[in-house]
Order: sequence, then C-alpha cells, then structure tokens
Amino acid sequence: MDWLTKHIKYEGENNMKFKKRLAVLLILVMIISLVVGCTANSPTKDATADSNNSTNVNASADNSSNNADTSSADTVRIGVLLPFTGGSAAVAELQWAGYEFFTEHFNKNGGFSWGAQVEFVRADSNSDPSTGVNEITRLITEENVCCIIGPYNSSVGTATAPIAEKHEIPYLLTNCTEDSILANNYKYVFRANSCNSADCIDVITFINDLRDNYPDSAPKKFALVYENTDWGVGTAAECIKALEENGYEVVLNEGYEANMTDASSLINKIKSSGADVVVGASYLADSILITNTLAQYKVDATLICLGGGFSMNEFIDGTGANAEGAISLSAWATGILDFKPAEATELNEEYKAKYGTDFDEYSANGYLGAAVLINAIETAGGTDKAAIRNALAAMDLGPDAPELILHPYTAVKFSTEEEPLRGMVGQNIGASNIMVQVINGEFKMVGPMSTCGKEAVTWPVTTWANR
Repeated sequence: MDWLTKHIKYEGENNMKFKKRLAVLLILVMIISLVVGCTANSPTKDATADSNNSTNVNASADNSSNNADTSSADTVRIGVLLPFTGGSAAVAELQWAGYEFFTEHFNKNGGFSWGAQVEFVRADSNSDPSTGVNEITRLITEENVCCIIGPYNSSVGTATAPIAEKHEIPYLLTNCTEDSILANNYKYVFRANSCNSADCIDVITFINDLRDNYPDSAPKKFALVYENTDWGVGTAAECIKALEENGYEVVLNEGYEANMTDASSLINKIKSSGADVVVGASYLADSILITNTLAQYKVDATLICLGGGFSMNEFIDGTGANAEGAISLSAWATGILDFKPAEATELNEEYKAKYGTDFDEYSANGYLGAAVLINAIETAGGTDKAAIRNALAAMDLGPDAPELILHPYTAVKFSTEEEPLRGMVGQNIGASNIMVQVINGEFKMVGPMSTCGKEAVTWPVTTWANR
C-alpha cells in the first residue's frame, strides 16, 4: 500500500469526501478525454462550481485575467511567501519543510487527478511587511501563481492580506496568528491553524486547571513580557484580558524591542514585580535570552508562555538546564502522536530521517497548510482562483481527515461573514493547541489536562535554591 492510499484510508467513515472527489474527478477527466478529446486541459470552471455546490465569487472586470488558469496541464504553481532570510529564517525553513514534505509525497503518488504536479514558487519576505507586499505582488502579477501560502510573520500577513484580496487570489495563512488579519471580512484569505485568541483561551484553561488541581501552589501573580510586533502585542493583550477576567493579578505588562541583546533590565522588573508566573511572547533569540537571564538572576517565577520561540526544539538547545520546568503553548509536539493513528508516528519517523529532527509546530502546521490548500485545488478541479476560494470556503473536514493526521483539531472548517469566530472570517473553527513542558531536557505534552491528566505536569516547578 503506497503512502497516499495509506494516508486516505484513515479518513474515517464520515469523512470520505476527499477520496470520493478524487474518484469522481478522475472519471470526469476520462469521459471528457474520450468524448471531447480534450486531453490537455483540466476540468472547467462550470463543472467545478457544480461539484462545489457553493456560491461562486465573481471576478471583477479588472481582475478577470487573474482568475484564469495560470498553470500548465503538467504543473500547478503555488506561491510560497516566507522569511527565508532575516531574523525568522530558521522558522521559515521549518515551515517550508512541512510544505515540502507533504507535497513531495503528493507528487510522488500521482499528483492531482488530472495528472498535474505541484510546483512551488518561493518568495522571500525577509520578515519585512513592505518587502512582503512587493513579493506577494510579484507572485501574483509576474509569476502568475494560482494561490499563495505563508507568510509566518503576522506583521507580513497584515500587510499582504489586502493585496491577495484585491487581486482575488486565495491566500492560506500558516503560522501567522494575529486575529485582526481576519477581521476584515476578506473572501480570499483563510487560516487553517490556530490564532492568538484561541492561544489565550487554551493557556487560560491550563492555568485554571493548575489552580483547580493544585490549590496550595496555584499561580496568582503574572508578568507579561512580549516583543513589540503585531503578534507579541496582539497576543499579550488577549492574554491580559483573559487573566483579569479569570481573577488573576497582572503585576507587570512590559513590551520590548525584538532581538534585544541584554535582558537584565527586563528581568529585574520581573523580579521586582513579585510575579510567580512569567507569560512570554517572544521569538527564538529573545526566548533564549529571557530564560537564561531569569536563571542568571535566579528568579523563582515559572514560565508559562504563548508559544513562539519558547516551543521550538532550538529553545532547549539554547537554554539547557535553565529551561527545565518551563511550560509553553504549542501547536504541536511529539506527544500528540500517542493520540493519533500509527501512521502519524510513521510520518514523523520519515520526516526525522529526511530532516534530522521530529516535526515541530512550524513544520506540522506547514504540512497541514499544504494538505488543506492542495485539497482545495483538487476539489476545484483546476487552477481557477474563484473555484479554489469556493472550495476553501466550503471545506468541512472532520478530525479523522487525512489532512489532520498530525493534529488534534476537531475540524477544518472556516468561519464565515454570517457566522464569524470572535470577529474573524476565514478562521478554522476547529483549531486548538496543546501545552508542553520541558521535563528532563525534552518537551513533554502536559495539556490540556482533560486529555493528559494532572499527573503529566511537573508542578510546582522546583525553585532555584533547591535545584
């Protein structure tokens, strides 16, 4: 049994739509080829609209050329916008690895039902919004891609989403979590992974579980430290609101310039605040610096962080024993594999053999994003942009769908203007997160407690005097 057959097998009895669509579309292509002799073209827009059973988004006269098929019969060109250079380059490579891993398998196993293969066209945002705008415009107007995936940085997502909407080109955000990006009723912009407000809900649920299960050592006072980026500021604001609504005291609310070189002033403020928990929203370099400086100053405040660098494998490499006991939200960890079919573990082992490391949240979300977008193109039956958009808008995948083989999500289904999710249109309503803790030098899945049990977490974390 080849990889694709095995992957689809675990879709579940109630979630066979993708497999059935593959068969139906293949039959349609064969019939069209025999009757019409049209062997070089993919299915038409009209057939796609009928199969989607959804309302078509009509292209304006100015954008009609952008909604025509742009890929050849042999390839489907997808734009990839990522910060391949600059401060977020390491994360970009992880996200790219997830895209690449899924797509190599997809192409190897025959590609689309009409025989085309995926071709990625890469563009480098350099983590800069203005560069991102220039590059997404180039992908659309010069490279003629049929859709775009990326961009990791929320600031770049904020700047580039209006460009995709203007040109009516499907744009699937990946590892780009700021809520406000999707608060504009966009019709062409979607996000399959989680978002800032969901992150905060999951973190607060975990903190409340600590309070309920460990009343003698329950966290009480919180210090919020975060980088002054769209992601940092946005997620910190959501978290502060949620903490106060749940009766906790926020004793420090401190932003800082990203990529700082000295954290001593920030750590002294944390120490003076009397916080027993530090909630951090930082990318990798800052997360390492903050943790090592907390250890240097022997600040007995436990890290319970909002992902970012605090959930990367490189975080442990850069902090060593200083990270022991640190807790973070994460979109993915190997502990998830214990709750998934055996095929998920096989995929992780294959990924590890190729890239030298397990999946992490960035590569796993990359895998998910590529799977979801390619599903939409297959459902659309070709590269018509409005049809791909409609396929995304109508997508309704259950927890056993092959796209979610690595994820604990309940669904891939996007919120609508009629039913927004916390003000967002195009957000996956089935996305959620887990909590991980550094235990004996490795990330262990410790939350949600409803899944892992309270015994999974090490709490309270040992003070510096007793280490």
